[in-house]
Amino acid sequence: MTSPLPTVETLPSKPPTGRILWIDNIRAIGILLVVFIHTGRFEAAWFVYILSFFMPLFFFLSGLFVKDSLREKPFGPFLRDKALRRLVPYFVFNILSYGFWAILIRPMRDGTVDLPPLMQPLLGIFYGVGGFGWLRHNISLWFLVCLFVTEVAFYFLIRLPSKRYLVIALGICSIVGYGFFAFTIPLNYELAWIPYSLPYRLPWGCDLMPTALVFYGAGYLARPYVLSDRFRTWLRWGIMGGAFAAYLVGTSLNPGKVNFVLGRYGNFFWFYLAAFGGIFFWLHLCQLIKPNRVLTAIGQSSLTIYLLHLLAFPLITGVLTLILQIPNDSLKGVWWAAMLYTSITAASLIPVHYCLNQYLPWLVGHNPRRRSP
Repeated sequence: MTSPLPTVETLPSKPPTGRILWIDNIRAIGILLVVFIHTGRFEAAWFVYILSFFMPLFFFLSGLFVKDSLREKPFGPFLRDKALRRLVPYFVFNILSYGFWAILIRPMRDGTVDLPPLMQPLLGIFYGVGGFGWLRHNISLWFLVCLFVTEVAFYFLIRLPSKRYLVIALGICSIVGYGFFAFTIPLNYELAWIPYSLPYRLPWGCDLMPTALVFYGAGYLARPYVLSDRFRTWLRWGIMGGAFAAYLVGTSLNPGKVNFVLGRYGNFFWFYLAAFGGIFFWLHLCQLIKPNRVLTAIGQSSLTIYLLHLLAFPLITGVLTLILQIPNDSLKGVWWAAMLYTSITAASLIPVHYCLNQYLPWLVGHNPRRRSP
């Protein structure tokens, strides 16, 4: 379902040169596509082309800003920093989201077949698994704990003797991550107090972590290329065309929809081909877009938008249907309703992000000593 996007890594508000200003473009476009799909107001066949790459992109962008100096950082300070920037926001937003859901949202949906009991999402806060009711109050929050365990794992991987060993380790991770779900997806269990079957999942997205590590590590390995002038000039159009072809072919030939949070990757080869093709195509495309205030504001607010957009949707519905008297049925199955929800969500959460960044920067993944809007 980071940081981009929800990458949650901090970028300076005024980079020393213009060459990384385009990063906000891809974060903005990525989060807008995610919100558009999550509105649930519109369904289209082309959604598979977003689902095939957007979660891998979030992890890739997070890894893109890992520096070689991480090898020298002691584990204690590293762990404290990541816990402050990932786990504290995770638990704070979970508590707020759960209260909002339990008091306002759940009573309106009482009687639906897949409505989880109050206790399941409460336990889900500590379980940290997205899907199947565990984080029904705000499923997007799974990303924070999965990113946390991914970063901790990469802390040790980056200490391998050379990048060649790192590439081999990431290849092994790709097999382990794919194999886990290939084995466990057919298996389910039941609990008497939950009205549906549940899959076997590891807490905090540890079963997703090997696959996330592949893209996180790829972002780190691609850093010298992506954040250099070579990315703007070196065979740009050839690489962009090849990436686009890989993106289209991989997505088209991969059976079914990719759903990263559920571990549904489809075919191993087509999944990775589409994901990396999509990542590099959109990276190049967004580099061609001149920075502007709208995309910059959305890009810098992308984590806040990602974490809170699902809470904004019922509020928007309430305003549109109860205050403006727009029939809810007229807002279903139409592209303009999804666009309307996406626009209102982004516009309303940008000020929220700036307030949080100013007064509670650790809630949006920023170091309090180095705040960035």
